[in-house]
Amino acid sequence: MTVTLVASLWRAVWELYGNAAERTVRPMDSRLTPWIFAALWLLVGCSTPQTSEGVNDVVSSDTDTGFDTEVISAEPVHVLLAHNASWTLASNDTDPFALRVEGVRCDEEAVLVEEIAMGIWYDINTDTCDHATVHQKTLVDLEPGDTVLVWIWHYAMEHEGGDFHARVALGEPETVVWETTLPVPADSGLVYEEVTVTEAWPSGTPIWFHLSNHGVNTWSLVELARIDQP
Repeated sequence: MTVTLVASLWRAVWELYGNAAERTVRPMDSRLTPWIFAALWLLVGCSTPQTSEGVNDVVSSDTDTGFDTEVISAEPVHVLLAHNASWTLASNDTDPFALRVEGVRCDEEAVLVEEIAMGIWYDINTDTCDHATVHQKTLVDLEPGDTVLVWIWHYAMEHEGGDFHARVALGEPETVVWETTLPVPADSGLVYEEVTVTEAWPSGTPIWFHLSNHGVNTWSLVELARIDQP
């Protein structure tokens, strides 16, 4: 439910301040900006799982110690698995997904590292191309049972001609650890999914993000992160 609220809020902001079809953006009222992004962070933070019903009792409530019981919020911590300023486009020779897709490969003109109030996003624009794969080395270790967050924002998918596919893979040869398919056309929306890895991946492992989209659109990779429980 919270993810739906986040997506709805983003959609409302875009309808107020931008035109997805023309790819133009009107400047936000600076007085509203901090409130909008604060609301988004609050909503996303509330959507993450919590342990022990959201709190850890440092001292049991059943024990009479003569002191007040201290209650500490137990919020998950997002540890970046990859940095959005460090992605590199794979070539046809290095792309592990090259044989699985058709159409025009996206080049450097189709990608953008975008710094906004919420952080750094990695944008892929498919106005003139159909697919892209980017890669880098992981920043932290992953152990079996760890939770990985995949967070993507996309604009309205305006043209039919095939579904949208996205994948996250680790290693060489690659092991796909997350993937999704969305039908086209579709409204703008948020992909916010968690996946549990089943094997160990040390820091420095190649990580791949692959996108294929038949139609004009812009995709923003918001975050790939390991979620650590307190």
